[in-house]
Order: sequence, then structure tokens, then C-alpha cells
Amino acid sequence: RAQNMYRKNHTKHEAPHETTDEHGKKIRNPNKITVDQHVTPRKHLAEWAGSSGRISIIDIETGESIQPRPDDAFVVSRLWDQPMEAGTVKSTEDKFQEEIARLRASNKISHNQLITEYFVMLGARACCAAMPRPDYKSTMHSPNLTPTKEELELDELAQVNDSVRFIRGFNGQSNSRLVVSMTMNSIFLRYRTDLKDRQWIPFESLGEKFILPDSLWFLLQHDFLLLPVSPDLILIESRIYEQLSDRGLLNAEALNTFLKQSVRQHFVEAPKEP
Repeated sequence: RAQNMYRKNHTKHEAPHETTDEHGKKIRNPNKITVDQHVTPRKHLAEWAGSSGRISIIDIETGESIQPRPDDAFVVSRLWDQPMEAGTVKSTEDKFQEEIARLRASNKISHNQLITEYFVMLGARACCAAMPRPDYKSTMHSPNLTPTKEELELDELAQVNDSVRFIRGFNGQSNSRLVVSMTMNSIFLRYRTDLKDRQWIPFESLGEKFILPDSLWFLLQHDFLLLPVSPDLILIESRIYEQLSDRGLLNAEALNTFLKQSVRQHFVEAPKEP
């Protein structure tokens, strides 16, 4: 299953807090903490879904393919914390989808910064998903007060919209989730500032379909901004657009070659419908 794409490099995630109601019935995850976190958003993946509702994911080394549903693809389990998931991640995704809706309605880009921020966030998520979970034993003595899962989850929920965060006591996975979130946020803030003035140009393919890499981290690091939106639409940073046009490389076949340079292990391709 596609959920296993990243877990081989991660320790097992911590299950959310459980409690019981007044009748003694067990209630799992009462705080609705997100467990399955998508490195590539489900709505983005759904653009590549076929009539069956499934997407086609190709292993770049073996050529083997799997056909999961978007919900089951490119998933990590509680790698970053709830404030990052429900705050920066969700906000960035929602604003990007709103911008794509405007683009499709008007055939023009209204807010370039929203696209840049989404591109940067995808790169940050892919970067952190490729690394082991930073869940290491402390070299210090355990504190006298060890917080419960419930206390830690309530802390996360309370800090969803906070820019300054705090840690209560010591808990290995709670702290590791905060470390991952801080790493994602530092990448986001750095590249969001560096690329804030970039302009994007939509380019449609009438022939070969665009692929979607499992990671945009390589493209982000090398300042080669390509963002596939669907099998038929890609967004290209304006300077890259001009360079590709001058070299006669403004076509889906050439663009897919560049996109594959950013693939770590898998990419999504348009399904071959009967």
C-alpha cells in the first residue's frame, strides 16, 4: 500500500490519546488528532485519478505500478504536529485551491504568492518525509512531571494559531513532531521570502500528459520552479518559462524529463483508460 512509501524510514508513530465515557465505553482519539498526514495533498492527487477514482503511481527504479486511492497515497503518520497540520498546512492548501479555481475561471493567475507558498510547502513536506523521525532518547534525566497524552494533545490544539510555541515536560514523540514542524516552518519561511516576487505562467499540454513527482524538494533547492496541477496543466515560473521557450523545450515530454529529476522514488502518471 502507498502508505508504506515513507514509513520504512520512520519509527512507529504514537497512537492518539484514548479515554472512556461515563458508561465505560472506550473512545479513541477524542481530540480528533490527524494521524494520516499527506505529503502530497489528496485534492492535488485526485487530479490524476481515473474513472475508478484511483491514481497510477510508478516506481521510478523498477517501473512497477500501484493504483491506490488518493486518500491512501503519499501518507506519513503523525510526523509533524497538529498546529502545523491544522494551521500552516491546511491554510496553504486551501489558498492554493482557491487560486486554481480562479485560474480555471478566468484563465489568469491572480495571486502568484499563493502558488509560490504552496510550492514551497510541498517541498518542505517532502524534505521532512524523506528523513527519519527525530525520535531519540534523551541524554538528560527524566523530568519529575511527565505530561499525559491528553495534556500534550490539548496543548497542540491550543497552539494551532500561535506563532510562538511551548513544550510541556518531556515526551519523545511529542517533541519530535514539534522539531519536524519547526523544520518545515523554517524551510517555508526561508523560501517564501526568497521567492516572494516570482511570477507563474500556466502552460497546457494538448498531447502527452504531465507527471507529478513524489517530491519537489530538488526543484525547490535548484530554483527550477515547475508545479504540475493536473495531467493537462502545469505552472512554470516566468524566468524558467522563457528559458525553456528559447531552447525549444516548452512541451510535456521535456517538462516531464525535468520533473523526473526531482523524483525520489515514485511519480504519479495519468491513468491509461480503456
